[in-house]
Amino acid sequence: MTLHKRSVALLLLVIPFLSCQERLADGEPLDGLKVCTFVNAAKVYDEQGEPVSSVHAAGGGSSQACLCLTLEQTWSGDYDDYFNDRALELCLEDATRMGYPEANDCAYWHAQGHWIDLIRTDPFVDNVECDPNGESEPLGCSVR
Repeated sequence: MTLHKRSVALLLLVIPFLSCQERLADGEPLDGLKVCTFVNAAKVYDEQGEPVSSVHAAGGGSSQACLCLTLEQTWSGDYDDYFNDRALELCLEDATRMGYPEANDCAYWHAQGHWIDLIRTDPFVDNVECDPNGESEPLGCSVR
């Protein structure tokens, strides 16, 4: 690769980051937080009704249902049903992928409201801010 081509390639990589920094410097702080509930506790069962495994995501661990909400929206409870219903969908999808589309207790945990009790800001990323109106990208910018 010639020096000119390398320079152009480097410039193409740097420009998005420079524009990102401009948006961060000029923009107002975002008032949303990434809020999630974790799909845990559910199990899948064999033909004898014995638990085989916990329901888990494709890569292992728990699936998550997340939204970008303000702190007030998070505490209002207005989205509790969304999180509980979405967690049920994810639980059933995971159980089906595991080969247990009907032999699971996802509906039980949904009926208990278990996943509502787990709603919190994303614990794996500190200070994840986002725009609850979806009008701008998360703080930190992304290169797509």
